[in-house]
Amino acid sequence: MVKEWVRGDHLTLVPNPNYWGPKPTVQTLIFEWSKEPAQRLLELQSGTVDGIEYPGSDDVATIQNDKSLQFNPAPAIDTLYFGMNNTIKPFDNEQVRQAFAMAIDKARIVKNFFPAGSTVADQFLYPQLEPGYTQGLAGVTYDQVKAKQMLTDAGFDFSQTILFSYRQATRPYISHPDQVAQDVQAQLAQIGVKIQIGC
Repeated sequence: MVKEWVRGDHLTLVPNPNYWGPKPTVQTLIFEWSKEPAQRLLELQSGTVDGIEYPGSDDVATIQNDKSLQFNPAPAIDTLYFGMNNTIKPFDNEQVRQAFAMAIDKARIVKNFFPAGSTVADQFLYPQLEPGYTQGLAGVTYDQVKAKQMLTDAGFDFSQTILFSYRQATRPYISHPDQVAQDVQAQLAQIGVKIQIGC
């Protein structure tokens, strides 16, 4: 049962004396939150915590190479996606949305910013979710030349600046959201699309 909860910092659980089943072997369980993957790793290495979840993608090899630590991978159940509001111009045009999706090299983003073993999503759901995931569904193919032509054909205004908002908080699957946003901005700039990053 909950002994103490400090929102955003930690949650302390203790055994419920009225529980009818076997007595627990652990008398106190503390869950702590830390935004920074490097801080979580430091606490694990120093022994101030018994385990961490969601190490930073840069820290996985460090954990695997440290004989005093254990690395226990779990199947990924997360999908990072870029949403476009189809009720607001220019994204009310399906061709524009398709062109934006085609202009972003998702494989490059996964390779540069995601943990080892991550894959490019071909749909919103992840393969471990069945029923729901559709086997064999092909995603949008990366092709900046075609993307720019589609935007031109759709009458896209290349002089406008598009606001790209994102959440700065790290996620298990993305420890550097700022860098991903900047990479998307740079990729879209290659086809003449101006992006302003906001949070």
